[in-house]
Amino acid sequence: MSLPRAKFTFLSHRAVEMTASFLVIGGFAVWAVKPVGNNYLTLAAYVLVFVGAMLMGLKNGFWLDYRVKLCFSIALVVGCVGTAIGVGRGNVGALSEGVFFVLVPAVWVVLVAAIDLRILKAVISIFPFVMLAIGLVGVTYWLLASAQQPVAIWFYYLDLGLALGGQENGATISYHSISSLAFLLPFLLVSLMLPSTYSSRVSRFVAWPAVALGLCILLLSGRRGLMLALVISVGIAVAVIVTSRASSSIRRRAFVVLGAAIVAGTLSFPVFKVSPAKVVESLVLSEFSPDSPRGESVFLLLDEWRHAPVFGNGLGAEIAGFLRDADRPWAFEVQYFLVLNAVGIFGALCLAGITIWVLLASFRAFRRFPDRNSLVLAALTGTGALLIANATNPYLHTLGNFWMFFFLVATVNALLRIESAGDDAKPMNMGAGPRPLGA
Repeated sequence: MSLPRAKFTFLSHRAVEMTASFLVIGGFAVWAVKPVGNNYLTLAAYVLVFVGAMLMGLKNGFWLDYRVKLCFSIALVVGCVGTAIGVGRGNVGALSEGVFFVLVPAVWVVLVAAIDLRILKAVISIFPFVMLAIGLVGVTYWLLASAQQPVAIWFYYLDLGLALGGQENGATISYHSISSLAFLLPFLLVSLMLPSTYSSRVSRFVAWPAVALGLCILLLSGRRGLMLALVISVGIAVAVIVTSRASSSIRRRAFVVLGAAIVAGTLSFPVFKVSPAKVVESLVLSEFSPDSPRGESVFLLLDEWRHAPVFGNGLGAEIAGFLRDADRPWAFEVQYFLVLNAVGIFGALCLAGITIWVLLASFRAFRRFPDRNSLVLAALTGTGALLIANATNPYLHTLGNFWMFFFLVATVNALLRIESAGDDAKPMNMGAGPRPLGA
């Protein structure tokens, strides 16, 4: 699907492009630094990205591959049906949940159609700097708070949810920005294996300390689901690189980066008092045991789902006697079981099919041109880690976290847009003639 472009002079072309890039980059930076805790700030970031994307769309034209359009259409139908069933059943949270299942994809379909590859590469150029800032703030706060330094109180004015907590394995921190690690950390790790991901040498250089600090924050957070998701997603990415047509230098680099991460992690475990065996044991045996809140909610959701297995009990369905959040009694941490109960097996299979297609489309794009499409593999790894971590924590139940999934959708659509130009060897540059994809 393609719409006509607006006509601009050369000067306005440059001004529009710079303004759009600035707005989109600013919005993504806000989402990454503060994905939760302030819906007004999240909505402001949406406004920035939406305005920037509209400017680019008017300049270059809006474009959606028919398969991407079909995916959005199916998602919107599932959301509308789930909302209608929820309203019909009198579910208190039906309209609130409808925001996630209807409004979010309705907004992102416009953003995906407008955002091109140039904007995406501009956005990823700031990821190392965002991760570096997140890591510096978190580690500095942890050091000061652990030492009971009064200056640590100033970090509360950042409104990032920073707090020090105690667990059996030592002091841990709470931090709004930790949610972004689900995508950023695996993305940056894989980007180090594929240096052509960044067009800027500065970004490539900053990615190294950013990853190191990100690993520290991850270990300090005690987020076992994120730890396991990182290991699984990056391990699969390395296997994809090794078995692809990537050059021998990229394969060697992948092993070097993976080895460095393993060594750094091994040396860090005693420092942060983290046991890999206990992480897996507590996640698998404790978190999902029938006696745990997550385990109990799984069985309760399955029991409710059996009453309406095909189309579900509607969005915003509650379970009598179980309360995770007093403000949102329809919210559960086990997101995939929540979706199954809300939209039934039909809706769950539709959403799963959309997700699988996006993952496979990005995988095929990398397999075709592994030395050029490094961006898509890094994004695929980040989104894959997010989907794994979402099984134990509701990352995709927050407005500020959806960018971590739709960034990959936008990447796939941009690559399909290039293919539609009819010359895979010389991909279309969305604004000013042909340019290699890795340029």
